[in-house]
Amino acid sequence: MLELGRISSHYFELFLRDELFESEKDNSKIHILEAYLNLNLMISEITKCELFCNQLLDLNPSSMIAHCSKLEICFRKNDWNEVIKECEYLIEHVKFEKDKHKAMYRKALALANRANKEDDFKNAITLCKSIVEDEEGKEKNTYADVYHTLSSIYQRLNDYLNQRKYAIKTFKTFPIEKKFFHNAINLLKGPPIGKEDQYNVKESMEIMSKLINIKNNCNNDKYSNKHRYFLFFYPFN
Repeated sequence: MLELGRISSHYFELFLRDELFESEKDNSKIHILEAYLNLNLMISEITKCELFCNQLLDLNPSSMIAHCSKLEICFRKNDWNEVIKECEYLIEHVKFEKDKHKAMYRKALALANRANKEDDFKNAITLCKSIVEDEEGKEKNTYADVYHTLSSIYQRLNDYLNQRKYAIKTFKTFPIEKKFFHNAINLLKGPPIGKEDQYNVKESMEIMSKLINIKNNCNNDKYSNKHRYFLFFYPFN
């Protein structure tokens, strides 16, 4: 989901530099900016929660496996209320070897609380949609690229939400592929700040090639489940 920032940042840099933005009368631009920032905020929180899910599962003792499994399912369903309950239970009952492990749960709990705003997320999408529709058909549209980008974001977010729900049902149908896709999404997001020298370009290109192959063969029965899984992890492509 981090791709959202990449596809639209250029337009909004121009947008923010526009001297008309200083005009109090230009409310539509303010609303566009508000919608864009709201979307980025919600996507950022959901992405952080997804990344934390795998880290959390690696830390759990076998006695907590049932709660870990439930936590994973809740993350994948974006069921933030249940994520909050499970995190609270694990923080209270698990004897962690290191304080940083408990701290990680606490951070995940905080993220889940912040991401538990589905209405805000939907409202931001609706706002984008209304802005795009208001501008359609106008002969002179100074911000055509901005509106086009918002329209694309709106459509992709809807596709993401729909495909994600469908992908959950087929998540465990090909466990052998699981490690590959986790590696793929990490590579596609790039190396951590300060560790750019660790980025394996060759491996990244090989993974991209395989992802593209899966995407291009999505109508083939052999690849149908894999394609849904691919969309689940990397909907913006």
